[in-house]
Formats: sequence, C-alpha cells, structure tokens
Amino acid sequence: MDARAIGVFDSGTGGLTVLHECLVTMPHEDFVYLGDHARLPYGPRSLAEVRGFALEIGRYLERQDVKLVLVACNTATSAGLPQLQEALSVPVVGVIQPEAHAAVQATRNRKIGLLATKVGEEAIEGYHIYVGGSYGAQQGIGREVMRNVVADDAPSVIERMIRLYLVERSSAAESFVDFARKIPTEELNRLIAVEGVTS
Repeated sequence: MDARAIGVFDSGTGGLTVLHECLVTMPHEDFVYLGDHARLPYGPRSLAEVRGFALEIGRYLERQDVKLVLVACNTATSAGLPQLQEALSVPVVGVIQPEAHAAVQATRNRKIGLLATKVGEEAIEGYHIYVGGSYGAQQGIGREVMRNVVADDAPSVIERMIRLYLVERSSAAESFVDFARKIPTEELNRLIAVEGVTS
C-alpha cells in the first residue's frame, strides 16, 4: 500500500466538508489540506487567475509527495482540472463529476439547476460535460435542460434560500431539496437578483 498522503485543496474552508467525507470513507488514509485563504474567494476572479492558483497549489502539493490531488473546490475544478491533470505527475480528481452524477440520479424531471460563482461560461462547461455529455445523454439529460445561474456571491444566494426554507417550509419533515424544487422561478430570480446575476 502507498503510505503517502492524499492532497486536498480548496479556496478556503468549504473543502473541509469534502475532507470530512474522505476521512469517514477512507479512515486508513492520511490527508494534507490546503485552504487558500490568502486569495479567497475564487468566484469573482478571472478564469486564468483561478487556473494559475490551481496549478500553483497542485504543484506545491506534489512537492509534498502526495499520491493524489483532490480539488475540493468547484470553481478550481471547473476552471483548471484538465490543466492540472496534464501538468502533474500524480493523479488529480475534482468534485464536479461526482456532484453531477448525484444530481442526475436525484432529478425527477430530468432538469438540473446550477448556481455558480462568476468565473465565466468556460468554467461552467465542466458541468455541461458531465451532465450534458455522454453520461447525461444516457440519462436523458442534455445541455438545453440545464439552467445556469451565475451569481457574484453564490454562497449568499444559498444562504437566503436556506433562510426562506426555515421560515416557509410546509413541515419540519420537508427536506431542503423538496422545498427548493417548489420555489417558483420568479421567487428564485428575486432571491438571486440581489447579487446581480446572469442566467
């Protein structure tokens, strides 16, 4: 068995949720976590900047002799995963494919919504590849049924949605996902419009 650690990075502390799942599912592994607090948030930055940050961190983790790099940041995964996989000599995996797979499995109407930071349409393409590509085609999901919502501050949009959920859910047993499915498009647009959004 390769005793080297797995390198995990995010633009901040959000990736700790990914690290937690790794620790739970792979308790025999060691991990090195890097949260790039000096340059967060990544969302409003240019695609080139985010790719540069991802490459810099990936190379740093590689120098720490990790056996694999896990990009626990959606923005960095969508902006730079192929470049990281090409540049590093260790395997590199991201978080988009598992998330897209889970979304496809969870949908009832074969429509997927995407709330993303403003890193540009090219970065969002990663979701289209996994959801609208060959896997999505097998599941009857295409690019045209994805609704992109690009917000300057996606986390605060989600926070507003959670507040709305806590106040307006029909019962304590109603899940956030079920509640979110019922939010009318006009209400969702109002929640998002506070941040200045394109869709």
